Amino acid sequence: MRLKCQEVYKYIFIYIMDIATRDLKINVIKGAIRKNNEFVIKKLVTLEKARRENEYLKTVYEDYKKLCKYMIDEKQKQKAQMKFLVDYIDKSIVELSLTKPQLTQAQYEQNRILGKLDSITNDLEKMAESSALDADALS
Repeated sequence: MRLKCQEVYKYIFIYIMDIATRDLKINVIKGAIRKNNEFVIKKLVTLEKARRENEYLKTVYEDYKKLCKYMIDEKQKQKAQMKFLVDYIDKSIVELSLTKPQLTQAQYEQNRILGKLDSITNDLEKMAESSALDADALS
């Protein structure tokens, strides 16, 4: 019987390591996406300044502006979905008779979603700041 427990622990350890590796990869990808978004926003401001000096950049500037608007729209959709999930979990916790492990898991997932919601909100604020800079540049 002891051998089976050791095998189970081995498989659990391997599973946890796989999850940890996956999470590390996800964090690297998220970092790359965040850097790319910041790059696009900075380029928008730079292009606005250059556009005033060079009419040929107007098209490029408009494309970046559309891309920024699209990114903001997508972040707003993500934020709405995250809020929906948090509300759904709240409602489920109140209305369903959850076992203690289920309640713990639901609260854990809710906290993860709240963390993602904070991240999305921060991203939106950065994008809004850039848009404000862009609006100032236009006036």
